[in-house]
Amino acid sequence: MTLIEAIEIAREYAAAQSWPWKEPIKCRKRGGWFTSSRWEVRSNADSRGNNAVIIVDEKSKSVLSGNFLPR
Repeated sequence: MTLIEAIEIAREYAAAQSWPWKEPIKCRKRGGWFTSSRWEVRSNADSRGNNAVIIVDEKSKSVLSGNFLPR
């Protein structure tokens, strides 16, 4: 899975939840030693509030968790 794929999966998930999706987007890969790697995607990353934080599993390409942080 690439960074772009992880962002697209997260964007689609946020849209399905009716969460706002604002730029800039930050995405980073985590884990991988004893578990599958995960991508953490955060929208509106330079601001506090209105952030969608979505964790995508690299192997299954599915959303493990998603949260919207209004403030």
